Amino acid sequence: MWTNWTRRSPPLLKVVDVVKLDVIQIAPERLPALVKEFRKHPVKLLAEKVEDHAQARRCTEMGFDMFQGYYFARPEVLSGKRADVSKMALLQILVLMAGGADNEKIEDAFKEHATLSYNLLRIVNSAGMGLMTKVSSIKHGLIVLGRRSLQRWVQLLLYASGKEGEAPSPLMRLAATRAKLMELIVQLERPNDRDYADRAFMTGILSLLGALLCEPLPEILARLSLDEQVEAALLERAGRLGSLLDICETTESGNLPAIQEKLQAHPGLTLNALNAAQLEALGWANSIAV
Repeated sequence: MWTNWTRRSPPLLKVVDVVKLDVIQIAPERLPALVKEFRKHPVKLLAEKVEDHAQARRCTEMGFDMFQGYYFARPEVLSGKRADVSKMALLQILVLMAGGADNEKIEDAFKEHATLSYNLLRIVNSAGMGLMTKVSSIKHGLIVLGRRSLQRWVQLLLYASGKEGEAPSPLMRLAATRAKLMELIVQLERPNDRDYADRAFMTGILSLLGALLCEPLPEILARLSLDEQVEAALLERAGRLGSLLDICETTESGNLPAIQEKLQAHPGLTLNALNAAQLEALGWANSIAV
């Protein structure tokens, strides 16, 4: 991945998977031509530093595949709307799952909101899951995936639009990318600690609930009874998980000096490893954004 295009660059496209374009630094009149040129090659285009709705729309129309920028983490994505009933129901289901409720109670909670089951199955059966057999029901999902994996997809469902044929939510892409990136970093640092990887993924997902629900994050978390490490990371950027969340948020800004400064607290994590993990996370988020 690189950002500097010159006349000598085309041969490099044979060995590049993703091209990141800084839409702030590139002149608006030059950007369409660059996109058209890159579209001649088998690469994915990532728009970096998307700062407002108009910019996001233009990048979509030009044909970018992936996006980064603070715009997607702002409450204005939802136009100031209050959280709908289905999202509040999902929060209650997460409380049940985290509290160890039996499978029957979880199934009953989904039955009260029929569209939730349908939308959850759409995500679970998307390309990002890679299942050999499609999950046909919540009960089947609990058996095939297990409670821990299904809980992860319930978290993602919070950000989904819920409407078939509607464009994937930019906030969902950002939440999924952030969560996956945190999980991948933890897997590099602690390859055999699955519980910690799960907590890292949850921290990334829940970090954008304030933007999603247009409520103060502390008030939302008070209803969820989260693991203490996850809650401290979300509210105070405390602990190892808080430090990783800080790195992920800084990475989204594209500020290289700031990223390098944050990495000093993680001597085992190199900039190259972070870039590789980020690309993998972006690809994964793109595959499950339905």
